[in-house]
Amino acid sequence: IVLYCVIDFNSLIHWSKLLTMDHQMHTGQDHQPQHTMVHHMSMDMVFTYGYETTLLFESWKTTTYMEYLFSILFVFCLGVFREKVKNNYASTLGSFVEAANKATNVNSATTNSNNSEGKMILSISYGLMYMYDFILMLIGMSMNAGIFLSLCTGVTFGHYKYIRAHSMTDSLSLQASGCHS
Repeated sequence: IVLYCVIDFNSLIHWSKLLTMDHQMHTGQDHQPQHTMVHHMSMDMVFTYGYETTLLFESWKTTTYMEYLFSILFVFCLGVFREKVKNNYASTLGSFVEAANKATNVNSATTNSNNSEGKMILSISYGLMYMYDFILMLIGMSMNAGIFLSLCTGVTFGHYKYIRAHSMTDSLSLQASGCHS
């Protein structure tokens, strides 16, 4: 137990020295060369308003107003496309549930195999949609106000354009039929 406490105390001293050296490097009190592997990365935590920004990859940088404008339009289209895909997925899911309910009444072996293929396709589609949503989230996290507003506006416009008048009643009836069938 004593040996463990000595080792633990030594590691505590080591870490405190690293933290002290790191602090000294920032305050200019560095009197001796430091050979630590401390790397500092910074990420904007507030919105920026300039036209120079990086989106997703180092290769997608905007350095001119024209590149920035094209990026804003492209991000807007990505938001609209997200809502179209989401709406198509919802209608496909509704068709799949209806087919599954009919197949339950028929109880044939071929319908059950089609059912598992449909589940696989829907599951893969769902995973791809989720991945796409994460990519859009990372674009929004560029913390550029123009890009962020463009993405939010694109999603809003896409929702307005692709929402079906009966989509809310469809989703409610799908939930009800799943619970009470």
